[in-house]
Amino acid sequence: CIVYGVVDNWAQRRRDTKRVSRFEDQVFPVLLLATAFSGIAVHVLRYAELALAAHYVFAAHVVIATAMLLVELPFGAWTHAIYRPLALALAAVREKSRQTEADAAAAVPMK
Repeated sequence: CIVYGVVDNWAQRRRDTKRVSRFEDQVFPVLLLATAFSGIAVHVLRYAELALAAHYVFAAHVVIATAMLLVELPFGAWTHAIYRPLALALAAVREKSRQTEADAAAAVPMK
């Protein structure tokens, strides 16, 4: 499922001639594919009872997944899908809180 999604995304980018793709845009899909393939390889080697090879591939899998989770996701362009809506929601909550405080201050009678 992950492999199909990444390959389909790349195919759409190839067809869309107006869209400019930078190197930074390709880092996340490459790491996602590498994580998926290495995870699949770990399971295949484990089921084939090749324990030592499975351990080595699992170590590589952890290194790839760690690079993706700690380096690419928090600082990549893909995070705007999460950060931007969250920032807009927090700004709306802050504005509503200020409005509520202003309304409460206006309701208090002055001496």
